[in-house]
Amino acid sequence: ARWLNFESAPTIGPTYQVQDLEVRHIYYSEDIDVVGSVGDPSPVRILSRAQARYFASLVETIARSAKFELLKFLGVALHQVGDARVSGSDVASNSFPAFALPAAHTSYPPGFAVVSFYADPMALIQRAYLLRRDGWEDPDLSYQRFVKAEKLVAMREYLGGNGKVFITNLIVTLPSTALLRDGSGKPLDPNALLQKTSVQLSLPLELGTVGIVDGQHRILSYYEGSDPMDQKISGLRQRQNLLVTGIIFPPSYTPEMRVKFEAEIFLGINN
Repeated sequence: ARWLNFESAPTIGPTYQVQDLEVRHIYYSEDIDVVGSVGDPSPVRILSRAQARYFASLVETIARSAKFELLKFLGVALHQVGDARVSGSDVASNSFPAFALPAAHTSYPPGFAVVSFYADPMALIQRAYLLRRDGWEDPDLSYQRFVKAEKLVAMREYLGGNGKVFITNLIVTLPSTALLRDGSGKPLDPNALLQKTSVQLSLPLELGTVGIVDGQHRILSYYEGSDPMDQKISGLRQRQNLLVTGIIFPPSYTPEMRVKFEAEIFLGINN
């Protein structure tokens, strides 16, 4: 942004002003990986060659929908960009009609809750995180395989050809900040659930809050692309609904405990 200054460019397009920019600095070398930090590490994010290859492959595979993982890598939250930045609003949330099962009916430990609900693909893509073995996050905690481009192409041709939604359920994990509310809007404690209960599930609209354990291709097949099929799929991205089974973690679960739990579910399904 060398051209940018507050006097000559006070606005960016019809909507944004210079103060709406969220700036991040990245150091990257095509020749050698940097060990350690470059000067003061706080304003500089080092991008390794392996990470660069990963993001290049990700963009090539899911096009504009890769922006959400890039934002997470850069430490940018959704409330810092777009309309939320302009309005100064807090993190938004969306409500989904759901059925909640208590721990006694699922054999999960106390404090867990299992919910089934329908969500549009865009709502999941925005929030999703996948800990891929060849990704940029902690490799010791990663378990997912990289998304298969040829599989996505075939699935997009299916969606664009007949428009029928995938009806098999997805398996995801949900944050402890996910709220269950009863019909009157009062919060429900998962520990107090004694039977299957009709609830409203409230999910924050924030990056990295929904862990995709099973079904990444079904979700990412709706990605924002520039291929011929996207004109048809764009009309389905927020119209269709995918069946989701979500596991809500207790607040005491650390990120490491969450990932270990997710990996066990992933391996169990795929074995």
